[in-house]
Amino acid sequence: MNDQLLPVYRWLETTYLSHWVNHNTAWLWPTMETLHFFGLSLLVGVAGFFDFRLLGGLRGVPIAAVKKFMPWALFGFSINLITGILFFISQPRVYAANSAWWPKMFFVFLAGLNAMIFETSMGKKMAALAPDEDTPISFKVIGAVSLLSWFLVLYFGRMLAFFGTRPFFRISSGLMRANASSPPQAANAVPIASYGCAGALVSKAAVSPRLNTPT
Repeated sequence: MNDQLLPVYRWLETTYLSHWVNHNTAWLWPTMETLHFFGLSLLVGVAGFFDFRLLGGLRGVPIAAVKKFMPWALFGFSINLITGILFFISQPRVYAANSAWWPKMFFVFLAGLNAMIFETSMGKKMAALAPDEDTPISFKVIGAVSLLSWFLVLYFGRMLAFFGTRPFFRISSGLMRANASSPPQAANAVPIASYGCAGALVSKAAVSPRLNTPT
């Protein structure tokens, strides 16, 4: 993690949004997780369908017709962007110290850049393709990069639960002993972002100096 950004992370931890997420975890965290998965399903489902057509599959289906579904992918991405920002703001140092988070962000950026290149340089060529015509090599490359990027976004997003922060931080022994089987009804329990979707619970007192952030 870049130490120069630590003041930014600490400032984010003091914001209203950070405290709001951290103090409403009982209902807010699972709600955000559900919305995040829903948005990801829309995004990857529609984008994957479009990418498969760019790779030359589903001949007989016009690419222009498949592209009409892309607003749903953008809607899913918007959901993920909002929930992702809330996740990060709630525990910025935990996410920034996780060795899976940065690769995930890199491949999100790569997928977006890839889509922008397609939209700005290949849109007219796409409209000219016949429904049963094979796609050119440039389309196949765009489709392959997009599919690979979103697969790796999914992979590293899931690995947030397992890579953890140990390579970057000296974490308190209390956090390292955190057990996912802790009773969810505990009043002082909060989810730890470094365990990602596992939703491990740990006592607030186990982590120092601040609520669910590493020392």
